[in-house]
Amino acid sequence: MGKSLYIDPNTYDLEILNNNLRMTTNTSQWLSCKLEARLKTFFGEWFINSTIGVPYFEQILKKQVDINNVTTILSDYIKNTRGVKELITFDVDYDNISRHYKYTFEVTSNDGTTVSGGSEL
Repeated sequence: MGKSLYIDPNTYDLEILNNNLRMTTNTSQWLSCKLEARLKTFFGEWFINSTIGVPYFEQILKKQVDINNVTTILSDYIKNTRGVKELITFDVDYDNISRHYKYTFEVTSNDGTTVSGGSEL
């Protein structure tokens, strides 16, 4: 497990405890923060490396999108995250009328810890 800055899963803000930035303390927190950051980064957004990020504008947030393609893109992005050993589940709830896409997932980390997450598009 690596250490990284802890990102609050509800507000997506860094947390400060006793005048110090909070760090992740276990594999579950570390991998959750890593997955959250990766899935919230749009392709080309980061000025240091414009080749990383999910291709939301290019392939996901457009008219007449193929939902199977969206599922493949997101699940592959999760599976290819450092620290993820296996994608256990990837569930999708899609409303065709509102074009509301919600996904949840569960992964196993390299050390056997189970981590879950999800988001809405």
